[in-house]
Amino acid sequence: MSADWAMVWWTAGLTIATILLAIVAAFQDSIREKIRGPKLDIKMTVEPPHCHRATSLQVIEDRFKNRHIKKWQTYYFRFQILNNGRISAKNVELILKDVHKETGESINLPLDNLEWSTLFLTESGNYVPRMYWKSISPNTYQYCNLGYIMEPEFRRMNPGEDNQDFVLEEYECLFAFNVYWKTNDKRHILKSGCYTFEVTAGCENGKPISRRYKMEFTGFWNDDEKTMLKNEIKIEEIN
Repeated sequence: MSADWAMVWWTAGLTIATILLAIVAAFQDSIREKIRGPKLDIKMTVEPPHCHRATSLQVIEDRFKNRHIKKWQTYYFRFQILNNGRISAKNVELILKDVHKETGESINLPLDNLEWSTLFLTESGNYVPRMYWKSISPNTYQYCNLGYIMEPEFRRMNPGEDNQDFVLEEYECLFAFNVYWKTNDKRHILKSGCYTFEVTAGCENGKPISRRYKMEFTGFWNDDEKTMLKNEIKIEEIN
């Protein structure tokens, strides 16, 4: 090979290397995130403290302006969103989809976001549900709400928590998904039965991950937390 050709190849190689270095420099943050990015995971455990019973209070005023305190119990079902990666996961959201009865019948629940367990404080001082979690640091987690079961007596007094399409006994309770956009026909509220559903976790700077679950719900209420979470509702991951 002549000296001229050697110089041509050397110049071409140097030019290509310079271009590649420029590309790497311009997109180094994106490349780093792809290699060392967040790694989301979902962990569902039907036991305290992830799932638990809580007491709520409501002040009711009658027509004589007398105030009465109404107390009721609710079981809340939360699950963990973990980041097992090396950098923070940004703007994380959870999607509930593909809800079916075990018989194969679709619930026709629109694809929807699940609400995070911690409310967001607005500038006006109001607390509102979160659709996104701004950041989950490496090797940490946050809780997201899956749903809740309200004490039957109070549920019947609150039209927003009842589904009039169901014919229920007085003792029966309902399971409600904590979806962000609740439909007027209450399709997010389920009666006793066996269901399957899928939860997808996604973020701005990482790959989404999906998990499919099977839920068996008897529809019976039990004041004992341990018995309720062990016998009356079961949620397990399936393939």
